Amino acid sequence: MSDPFTRIRESLRESLFVEAGAGTGKTKALVDRLVALVEAGIAVTEIVAITFTEKAAAELRERVRAELEKARSSGGAPARLAAALESLDAAPISTIHAFAAGLVRGFAAEAGVDPDFSVIDEVAAGRRFEQRWREELEHLGGDPAACEAFARVLRLGLTPDSIETFARELWQRPDFARRALAAAPPLPPTWPDLRAWSGDFRAELAGARPAATAALRLASVQNLLDLLTNAGPEEREALLAGSGLADLRFGAGNSETKPVIALAKQIQEDLGAVLDGLRAEALHAILPATASFVLRERTGRCRDGALTFDDLISLARDLVTDNSDVRERLRSRYHTFLIDEFQDTDP
Repeated sequence: MSDPFTRIRESLRESLFVEAGAGTGKTKALVDRLVALVEAGIAVTEIVAITFTEKAAAELRERVRAELEKARSSGGAPARLAAALESLDAAPISTIHAFAAGLVRGFAAEAGVDPDFSVIDEVAAGRRFEQRWREELEHLGGDPAACEAFARVLRLGLTPDSIETFARELWQRPDFARRALAAAPPLPPTWPDLRAWSGDFRAELAGARPAATAALRLASVQNLLDLLTNAGPEEREALLAGSGLADLRFGAGNSETKPVIALAKQIQEDLGAVLDGLRAEALHAILPATASFVLRERTGRCRDGALTFDDLISLARDLVTDNSDVRERLRSRYHTFLIDEFQDTDP
């Protein structure tokens, strides 16, 4: 069976993944497979067809209707095709969010959701997040340990906006928040022997004759090493974060400057790894407060019946991942899933 369209239409007991460029007929192949399933005796209400915009879903339903009419007029399985056309409006041909919403509403008790929930748009969801996040920060202001954890993140060069972005990303993916609470802390980074580095670098620099621009950059490395060597732990972190070391660019150099430039690049790389490790350690310290906020908010939205589009996807996923009874009931309800534009699916 060399023709892929024939295989898609006829190999109905196989699960297929179709990869092809734009305009090659993938959606037509999906419609043909759906019609073939109907002709084989599968009720159209047991075939889920998912696409990713409401316009595309409406167009897909009309294409299915046209192909069912065409198949009936050509004499194929008239009773089955007539029944499919009669119940097509009830068929689960929809966007991924609409399908997920139906699943969550159908299993509202299992999902812990008010069955009369509404879906708030991105603007309303953004406003809710900003208001609740401000309230959370005000509450955390009375917790000395939380204040120090957030202060360290700021000291390491992350901004209030970047912390808010971090919280917003978790807010959209509460499954990550759950994993974050269970995650082991990262290993603390190991500082190199700064005093030895400073001495080695000074000796290499003394024997080189760099050009003016390179000399300024190399001198800034020496100055940073001297400052770090004599700083206390908190000051050292702030100095490294604010040094701009990662932004320094060094050329290849000549025979006299190559050794000191090579050492400067090594220092740049090793201290960059230390800074990354410090930031990971600091972010992990604010995870408990941030993740707890995210999970409380998710519970609150479910209780209030005000779900986001992200909630629809994650709640649906949690239902089929965590509840074997839901899985079995869905298996008995649906025979086949057909997904158009699979690359657009939410992870």
